[in-house]
Amino acid sequence: MINDAVINWWRAQNIQTKDDLRNALENFSIVFATNSNSIEGNRLTYHETRDIFEGKDVSINEVSVREIFEAQNQKFAFESILENFEKKEPLSIRIISQFHRVLMSGCYDSTIWSRGERPGHFKKNDYTIGMQEVGAFPDEVENEIKDLLAEINSWDGDVLLAAAYFHARFENIHPFADGNGRTGRLLLNYYLLLQNYPPLIISTEDKNVYYLALEVYDRTEEISGLKLLLEEELNKTWQSKVNKSMKKRLNKLNSF
Repeated sequence: MINDAVINWWRAQNIQTKDDLRNALENFSIVFATNSNSIEGNRLTYHETRDIFEGKDVSINEVSVREIFEAQNQKFAFESILENFEKKEPLSIRIISQFHRVLMSGCYDSTIWSRGERPGHFKKNDYTIGMQEVGAFPDEVENEIKDLLAEINSWDGDVLLAAAYFHARFENIHPFADGNGRTGRLLLNYYLLLQNYPPLIISTEDKNVYYLALEVYDRTEEISGLKLLLEEELNKTWQSKVNKSMKKRLNKLNSF
């Protein structure tokens, strides 16, 4: 169950502008990038990812050039979130395409590229994944995404329930040739921010639980497991900051 103290702490900061958000998410953006990339097999550590975010050189002896690009792209994608957040632009095909283009620039391999696939454009070929062989046919993707956006942008209920549904359905549609997971996790957080909820980190250590929750949705359209995971990850992402904030307030009160 979500800790109301986390939501209240976030909303008390009254984050309105991209500068407000940048300050609130300064370290979060690096931890998120490290974990989101790691889920997909990227070997860069938190410290290496931080160096890339700060424009420092990183040795590529142990990792590939693509892994470096993936971390750089996460930094640029964070900037895209800031810009769109300030305008309070709802989820749209434009935003989905923009996030994917930024995240996957320079990361499509030669095989995918030779099939006409490009970052920021819906897939032109059929790619099925997982035990359930999920993934909409290429000619169905745009309409499937439009329907999903219509549902999510008109939703007026439980925010994390909507977030779980949006993420599970997006991954089930699998609109791009590659990079659907990274894009989906970024979109999930953008949606939460629009609802005045803090973003969350799906940690690498919870990767198997995360994949299982998505597989359950693919089989049964049941999202309770994914919603529960998102609640746990949200609490885990921010609980220490909330505790520090509460302790600071108590110390200030006790000083009078």
